[in-house]
Amino acid sequence: LAAQHLVVTPWNESQGVLDVQLAKMGFSRHITIKTPSMLSAPAIIAQSELLMAIPRSAAAKMTDAATLQVFELPFEVPPFEVIIYSHKRSGQRGASQWLKERLREWAATERT
Repeated sequence: LAAQHLVVTPWNESQGVLDVQLAKMGFSRHITIKTPSMLSAPAIIAQSELLMAIPRSAAAKMTDAATLQVFELPFEVPPFEVIIYSHKRSGQRGASQWLKERLREWAATERT
């Protein structure tokens, strides 16, 4: 926990699922960098001493994009909800509907 951490937060939230769990246990972490995109995270992590806590399935994909080490957390993190947002105007188009359905299918397979 003494290390510096990177957090992916599209809406610049002050805390995430991990931070809530740490607070329940009486701990906190030092967040040095917030990035809005998961796409930039592997490059930042690979070129620094920062730590980042993300779901195991996402970490497995990131090791393909950059030379990273993956570690297990020393405690359990409760399940969390992922929500898909889309603009009212474009969210009903065929391509958007197709993408949302693929994401739902992927999420369902990752939970098992």
